[in-house]
Parts: sequence; structure tokens; C-alpha cells
Amino acid sequence: MESRKAPAVFQALLVVAVGTALGAGVNAVSRHPTTLLAPVYPTSASGPAACGSSPGAAAARVGTITQADAVVACGACTAAFVDARGAEDYAHGHLPGALHLPPVGHDQELSVVEPLRAYDTVVVYDEGAGCALARGVAERLLSMGLHDVRVLEGGWTQWQASGSAAESGACTECEGPGR
Repeated sequence: MESRKAPAVFQALLVVAVGTALGAGVNAVSRHPTTLLAPVYPTSASGPAACGSSPGAAAARVGTITQADAVVACGACTAAFVDARGAEDYAHGHLPGALHLPPVGHDQELSVVEPLRAYDTVVVYDEGAGCALARGVAERLLSMGLHDVRVLEGGWTQWQASGSAAESGACTECEGPGR
């Protein structure tokens, strides 16, 4: 009986190893690979209900904007864009001129938010699988006194899939003086 346990354990470990290698290989060749070992950021303080069912006043004031309307606003420079994803995702690609505001604030947050006040509309986006990160940042911007803050429908994933303009690199405006 003891001799049967060793091959079963070995087989289980082999299945796990092959499954892990296969999963990593598929992820590597995917059009939208998952970033492995990247930091995970919490959603807004309003929790998972922030995607529209939250009864809070800020959630009720956060509207959405379609991809088509956002393309027009981006091309005309009539709206400011804010990327709510992690810094690494932002650096890999973002909407032209978008500022980076992560779901959890940082030291220079007020200096990053200040230029947004010059725009009538601020559009916040995240990856697009849901709206929790973008909605949380949008609610935070509303609480800081910005008035027309919207979440981009479909987020970065749909923007990129449609072939709309994009750029890459770290957010130099977000680093603050001397950083």
C-alpha cells in the first residue's frame, strides 16, 4: 500500500507542473497576457458594489462615456483622461496624455489632480473587465471637487482593441518635483 502512494504523489506533482507550464505558456502568447507577480491594488473604499449598485452620492454622480465619444474628446483635447490601473500597466500603454492615479493615492496626488481642474470633463478608465478601479478613482476625484467625472465604457482593453491612439511610458507629471 505504501508503494502505491509514492507513484500517486509523483503523478499529482507531475500534473501540477505540466499544468503550470502549460498555463504560463498560453499566457505568454495571449493577446492580453496576465501580468504575473505584479502588485495587486485594492478597489475603492466603497468596495465591490462600486460598479453601479452603490447607493452613495458620489457613485450616483459618476456617469459613463462611450468609446466613440471618448475618441472625439481625446482628439479634440476637450477632456482629461486618468488611468486607474497599476503603474506597470500604465507604462506599457495608455491613452494619449492620460495621467496616472492609482486606486490608492500617492504623495503627489494633489499636484496630479490640480491640472484636471482645467477641464470640464475628466474620463477615468481601468482595464475594462469591470469598473471597480475606475469607479473608485472617479469617486475620489468627485470628492476632491471635480464636477463632471465619467468612467470610460469598455476601458483600456476596448480602446486598444479598436486601434485608437495610445502611447507608453511612465507618467512624468505624476512623479512630482525631484522624483
